[in-house]
Amino acid sequence: AVAPASLQTLVRVSPHPDNRLLRVLIDGEQFARSSDTQLDGADAAKHHFFRWKSLPPGTYSIVATVYGPLGVREQSQSNFEVIGDTEDALRRP
Repeated sequence: AVAPASLQTLVRVSPHPDNRLLRVLIDGEQFARSSDTQLDGADAAKHHFFRWKSLPPGTYSIVATVYGPLGVREQSQSNFEVIGDTEDALRRP
């Protein structure tokens, strides 16, 4: 993506009676946010969309974690990079 980037991601959660919370964290050098979504066990929605706007250049990770009564049930991580505009890239050493 090219800065300032907008990112939308889909997190799929496998139904399970112990699912209680979905936490999605986006973490980069100049930007970090997290979002919590309550889950109602096996009856919770399977698809959850998250959107971030105006991401600055940098390397990012997105971590999606599903929690149950005993702690972490599932976790997934993805990485991506947002690059600066062409003029910024040419000025870098």
